[in-house]
Amino acid sequence: SAKGSSPTATPQSASATASSGAAAGGAVPAAGSSPYLDALAKQASIDARVQGAAEVTIETAAGEYKPKVSTWGVFPRPQNISQAYGGGREIIPGQSMRSAEENARRDAELQEALDRFKRKAGLAWTPEEQEALDATLGDADLYMRNGRLRLAVQKFDAVIEQCPF
Repeated sequence: SAKGSSPTATPQSASATASSGAAAGGAVPAAGSSPYLDALAKQASIDARVQGAAEVTIETAAGEYKPKVSTWGVFPRPQNISQAYGGGREIIPGQSMRSAEENARRDAELQEALDRFKRKAGLAWTPEEQEALDATLGDADLYMRNGRLRLAVQKFDAVIEQCPF
């Protein structure tokens, strides 16, 4: 009877022999006899390694845990992640994550920090100074659009003199 190791084995007899032999723990077709038999031998080798692989188990303080997906490694993790890390909170789109008081406090802290930065950087202008700078920039923009570049440059220079950069 042909065992699939002869070089003249047909694909039907080789697959029947290889599947019955590999499943029963029998001989695997000899590698190098044909590309088809090489592929069968490789698959049988992979199947044997997969069947012999140990299941991943992790010892935690709560007991043994067998993850469904073992590709995460062997880091300990709780059986119920939602319970352990406070899960279960439902967040609705558009819902505020903080209370109104906390939002007001954070806004005040942010505004104070911005004011400190502006004073340090020399950007703290009074509303009147800011209005005058905006008007000068508006005039310079108008001059640029009309092609009066020298007048525009003079206006831009006046604004630059008041800026610290």
